[in-house]
Amino acid sequence: MENEKEFEKETVSRLSAIETKLDMLVDSCAPCRAKMENINDMSHEALQSAKSAHHRLDEHKKEFKKELDAYKESTRWTIGISITIASIIVGIFEWVVGR
Repeated sequence: MENEKEFEKETVSRLSAIETKLDMLVDSCAPCRAKMENINDMSHEALQSAKSAHHRLDEHKKEFKKELDAYKESTRWTIGISITIASIIVGIFEWVVGR
């Protein structure tokens, strides 16, 4: 019976010590918690910035594609007109020489 009381007394003493240490950890963790919130805010801002950058890049890519398509179309038109004019000149030359 005396061993049980001694065990109970030691258990209560150790639990009290553990509780005290936990309280100290929680109290000392408040600055850590604030830092973690700050880090979470910063990471959220970085993520939003990255998403915004990707959106801007996608917009630039669309604009570049439109400009490239327009350039290709104008190049095709220029080549088509050049070939047509060259064909007309060759036709006229053959007509003149063939007479």
